[in-house]
Amino acid sequence: TDPADMLEDGFLETDAQYKAAVALMSQALSPEEFKIGRKLANVNAKQKFTFSDTPDSGSFKITLGAETTGAIGYNAAPADIKSALEVLTAVSEVTVSGTISPTGFTIEFTGVDGNKPWGKMSVSDNLLLKGSTPVTGTVSVLQYGSAVETWTSALNSVLTSDEDWYCLLATTRSKADILALAGVIETKEKIYIYATSDSDVKTSATDDVASALKSLKFDRTAGIWSSDVSSYPDAAWAGGELPKNPGSSTWKFKTLVGVTADTLTASEIGYMDSKNISYYEEVGGNSIVTGKAVVASGEYIDIIRGIDWLHARIGEDIFAVFIAANKVPYTNAGVSLITAPLRARLLNAA
Repeated sequence: TDPADMLEDGFLETDAQYKAAVALMSQALSPEEFKIGRKLANVNAKQKFTFSDTPDSGSFKITLGAETTGAIGYNAAPADIKSALEVLTAVSEVTVSGTISPTGFTIEFTGVDGNKPWGKMSVSDNLLLKGSTPVTGTVSVLQYGSAVETWTSALNSVLTSDEDWYCLLATTRSKADILALAGVIETKEKIYIYATSDSDVKTSATDDVASALKSLKFDRTAGIWSSDVSSYPDAAWAGGELPKNPGSSTWKFKTLVGVTADTLTASEIGYMDSKNISYYEEVGGNSIVTGKAVVASGEYIDIIRGIDWLHARIGEDIFAVFIAANKVPYTNAGVSLITAPLRARLLNAA
């Protein structure tokens, strides 16, 4: 409900997600809540070994999955541990730092191994000694490894986990990513608002993201061109409009708090209008969203959202009739049980 909560959860003020959330929630009106989907980055697995004391004799082995290293001496250097692990078939490369002492050492899987979500390793053959006292080893996971995840895979995982949201915003500005996300959203009763600073959008080029989306005739993706994409005009635009009753306002002529307006030429405006993408400019001393305020296919954003709202509410209204009634008979009286809430909702929408 508040971007400040993100900082308590470990996000930084420099993170793109935090900046987007601030833009979303800083408008005159803003949504009651937002959700952050997780996309896996290329992260190396990292584990920490600690010991109960500093040994003066003995050795130990490290088990990883179904494999176990050879004996590693009590006075092994990081290079020795590295060599012992890289002999295993499941490991291509690791980096090792630290010493076999209470402070322990850290193992980080690098390269392709960073793409593997390793389970926790274990220390076997606890034969390390200090004098005659056994020295035990403990392993903890500092960071699980993960492979790079595509935007579509991440979005589909989010949808599987939680589909209770309406508008998608994404931190990516890549044409390929935007097209991929738009393809997923087109199959859902949701909308996707994106931002781009691609200069080709303002020209006669036909291979830019706006042109591509228009050719696909997507009804659920709307874009805004801005030279200030780092201020997340897409989030600001959505944040100010989503709290309003669907169909009650146009998405045009709106001021975006925290976003710098552009000065555009007549030809640039013409090209963007022809590609069904909006833009943020200064008109008569006012910084406002102009253009057509339409989705890629050319339909107005508020029309798409209004239809989605109407569909969802009618579905709920009719569902409520069947829940409340012992039986909805196939008679005129039964039909009226359905048509009454349907007509009421249509009147409400009008």
